[in-house]
Amino acid sequence: MSTLVVASGGLLSGAIGSGQIGQAHLASGTVLSGHVGNNAVTSGSVASGVISRFHHASGAITSGHVGNAALVSGSYASGSIDTNHFASGAIVGNALHAASFVSGTAWTVITEEVVSGVTAVQISPSGNIRVAMASVSGRMPAMGVVIDNVASGIQANVWTLGFQQLTQSSGMMGYSGHLGQLTYVGRSGYVVTASGGLNSGGFVGGDIIQPLGFVANSGAVVFDVNAPNLSGVVLQTLSGSIGGNQLGSGAVQSGHVASGAILGSLGGGVRAIASGTIGVNDLASGGIQSGHIASGQIGIHHFQSGVVGSGLILSGQIGSGSVGTTHIGNAGVRSGNVASGVIGNLHLASGAVTSGHLVANSIIGANSSGAQLIASGTIGTNDVGSGVITNTLLAAGGVQSGTVASGNISTYHFASGATINRAQFVGPFFSGFSGAGWWVQTEEAISGVRAIALSQSGNVRIAMAGVSGRMPAVGVVIDNIASGIQVNAYGVGVFQLGSGMADYSGYLGQPLYVGRSGHVVTASGAFNSGGLISGDIVQAIGTVRNSGSVVAQIAAPAPGLGSGIVVSGKLADASVTSGSVASGAISQNHLASGTLLPVFYLSTVEAISGVRAVCVNSGNTLMRSHPGSGLQLPAIGICRDNYASGALAQVFPTGPILLTSGLDSTWSGFPGRNLYVGSGGVIVTQSGLLSGMSWQRLGVAFSGGIMMALDMNITSGGVASPAGTF
Repeated sequence: MSTLVVASGGLLSGAIGSGQIGQAHLASGTVLSGHVGNNAVTSGSVASGVISRFHHASGAITSGHVGNAALVSGSYASGSIDTNHFASGAIVGNALHAASFVSGTAWTVITEEVVSGVTAVQISPSGNIRVAMASVSGRMPAMGVVIDNVASGIQANVWTLGFQQLTQSSGMMGYSGHLGQLTYVGRSGYVVTASGGLNSGGFVGGDIIQPLGFVANSGAVVFDVNAPNLSGVVLQTLSGSIGGNQLGSGAVQSGHVASGAILGSLGGGVRAIASGTIGVNDLASGGIQSGHIASGQIGIHHFQSGVVGSGLILSGQIGSGSVGTTHIGNAGVRSGNVASGVIGNLHLASGAVTSGHLVANSIIGANSSGAQLIASGTIGTNDVGSGVITNTLLAAGGVQSGTVASGNISTYHFASGATINRAQFVGPFFSGFSGAGWWVQTEEAISGVRAIALSQSGNVRIAMAGVSGRMPAVGVVIDNIASGIQVNAYGVGVFQLGSGMADYSGYLGQPLYVGRSGHVVTASGAFNSGGLISGDIVQAIGTVRNSGSVVAQIAAPAPGLGSGIVVSGKLADASVTSGSVASGAISQNHLASGTLLPVFYLSTVEAISGVRAVCVNSGNTLMRSHPGSGLQLPAIGICRDNYASGALAQVFPTGPILLTSGLDSTWSGFPGRNLYVGSGGVIVTQSGLLSGMSWQRLGVAFSGGIMMALDMNITSGGVASPAGTF
């Protein structure tokens, strides 16, 4: 029968014998999912490479299915690895490139001006970033470095820590000849060394000096942004300029003395060791060798019990039975002195058998047929060797978030450039941390945002700038903690504080210090309204980010000078400026001969209240000037205080005169206008003069005061002057 005889549909199910259809009889695509029986597809039935990720059911791949080093950079979902997955001391590739602000993240700011190349930046009062400049106090301190060219209004990456290899070919920076030297914020914002390169002119007096890191090679910098020196001056000591009188008691410590610097009586130079001053506690263990002891100096009383060991006593010198237990020194009985089998179980002290005394396979477990030596439940975490638990012992889905112990994910599990959530929050102490030395407790209640110091008892308490025993600060606490409680203390990080915990409005970008009561304060205002006073220990602890946010970075306290240390010979030319002299500190005795004071004193003939123009009457006494009376002109100056009749009054005839708020009400809002003698001596503008009054010009108004320039030419009915005079 040929195939041409069978009609279409002529072969029914029963017409085909069992096993008659082979592989070659099936057309392409004939076998569908319903034709394959349960477990019909085995290992050999699947061709290499035909199973893709879409064939796997959810959760099908467990820890045992993942091969060694099978998880690469793209295998981790974004944000799936956080701080607790890192092992202690893990270093993440590029993670040491710490940044306060990262472009494209929640922790970002924008520029308010163009930032070009490698430039230090600060937070401006508007909350944006701009170029920091050592020569402009309003543009300091710097809180990081931008290494890109960024236009105004653009998000920028601000780096505070890490190694940066800069592009020298593009002219961004070059540090040839300055390897290992510190880098600073330059006068124009560049990252410079103390001199040379972009800082060829060096720093000048008044510049704010802030370290940024150090030079790694001719085109690389290791950044470590620090708080600026409070005084704004780099203190340098010339070689040989410190003598014995400049060193305080206890100033020279062990690390300050160079090797071989202290000479004894045999040194040939200045004898630094006084005779008889070396005692027992000054000699190191093993410091006295055989050659140091003169012959005949050791007698029988110098030997301690058991010091005469094997080989020191010759044969025949010990009588039979004369060696007792008291004659055997520590470790005097050795391996060869003990006969085989003489040590029984009663000779072994508790804990005497250690790991080195056990032979292989001598400890038997529950699966052995012998005596079970391991008690049930006695094998803990520390009894399991490294690598004992393999992938095959872990159930599907057995590794959960809580299964990964804190510190078990180390550096090499992360791809280059991985960002760790909250990794910038660094602190010396953490509540609940089990590691020895990583936690402390309070010895007093700490409320709100406070700087804290370590006390003599090893606990923490509130740091106070005005109390030397409570300084320096080692961190900041941002919680309310009762006494005797473990505490989180932070040293580095960006903190957005709760409402009412701090208010830094108007101080954006300004440095923060330890306050006199432990508050985190600016140099003045808010919690530091009284300011820091003489004798306070000044310690910078961060920068204001916004009205309720702090960029914390604990710095060492600024070095201070003791009372009376700075005398006249120590002051540089023009170093004492206006702000350096306290109010009332200069008296007449401080003025050189011939110095003119722009004031004089006369007695009053009537009461003078407030700011008034005054004249001299026929009795050579003071009275108020009046433009309607020829006998009360000309005015010879003004008084600015209240004087009773007969009092000695201070008269200002010339120069700028500052007034208390409100005393300039008659010319407030009219700076630059001419001022005249008004009725009763009141100082007025032209609008305060009436018809028929004489006109005498006193000076020119400015906000909060008057620039006195008396005109003794008195006119009637106006001032003959060029056009535009008012």
